[in-house]
Amino acid sequence: MEQLFKLFKPDLLIHLVTVLAWVGVLSLVVYLVRKALKLWLSLHQKTVCLELTPPAHTDRPVGATDQLFTALNGLASNQSWIHKLLGLNANLAFEIVSTRAEGIRYILRCPKAYTPVIEQEIASYTPDVKLRTVPDYISKTDLSKAAVLEFRQKQHYAYPFKNQEELGSHDPMSYITNAMTKLEADELMAFQVVVSPVKLRSAEQLSYKIMNNEDLLPKLKGSSLPGFSSVFRLINTILFGILDLFTTAYHGPSKADYSSSQRDMEYKKQVAKRLKPVRTLSYFEHELVESIHQKLAQPLFTADVRVLIRTKSKGTYRNRKKSIASALSVYAVANQQQFVLRKAKHWLMPT
Repeated sequence: MEQLFKLFKPDLLIHLVTVLAWVGVLSLVVYLVRKALKLWLSLHQKTVCLELTPPAHTDRPVGATDQLFTALNGLASNQSWIHKLLGLNANLAFEIVSTRAEGIRYILRCPKAYTPVIEQEIASYTPDVKLRTVPDYISKTDLSKAAVLEFRQKQHYAYPFKNQEELGSHDPMSYITNAMTKLEADELMAFQVVVSPVKLRSAEQLSYKIMNNEDLLPKLKGSSLPGFSSVFRLINTILFGILDLFTTAYHGPSKADYSSSQRDMEYKKQVAKRLKPVRTLSYFEHELVESIHQKLAQPLFTADVRVLIRTKSKGTYRNRKKSIASALSVYAVANQQQFVLRKAKHWLMPT
């Protein structure tokens, strides 16, 4: 014991604490510098606005659109080492801009370096689409009477919206574009979806739970104190274990208890070897989990949905706000996922 105390001298402990403190300070400095560089690069990144004029008639299948976004998601793996080091992804902004003079326009805002690649991918998706570079409409718009709305998903990101097959019987975008029509001369509306390719470890964990038929829904519902659920489960297991111990000590072990414990042990072994699922899903739960699995199996993007509204009066602004919120409800899935309005944290910019 004395030798052990000699190894841990006070001077050695002081040096150890000093080293750990310096490591913590350096880690904080590196984190702050990384965040500052990421912000500086995102603000000074040169972007291009491409106006897309789609053909009058198109019959592109749903799978073609999926392939287009799969190709766009691949942009994240072809970035420079500095962008990967800083975690700066390629942001793309899909915008619908409406004015009385120019009507409805479709704009794609992208980094200038990716413009040739994106033009090729769009041409592969729809060869008849017309592309041209246009000035940034935001820079030449008086925003003194403008407001920015931002929408978010109400539930966990794993819950899907209505898929394109369910929306195939009607054009969901027509609800959004119709909410942006009949503007006055000095009014402007812009609907913007900023997407960025992302890979999430939590998505991989959820996919693993689905493959093992684990109880997925409580994790998706979440809680204000998520760590408490694990603590409660641990306490619950300990208390029931103590109760079983006292019951066995008082009444003695029975054959039923022994056979039950043997069955439980054998079932756990089969689950560990993946010979049996952890649990059996009901029909309705199976449909929900299947829809979640299909979403997580696709290339994932972070998405910010924003709306810029420039009107002459507060009454008109409120009506436009209600119209947009109503149009987005077309994508909602009852009791699962929907868009809800929140106060905007960003301006109408792709970064």
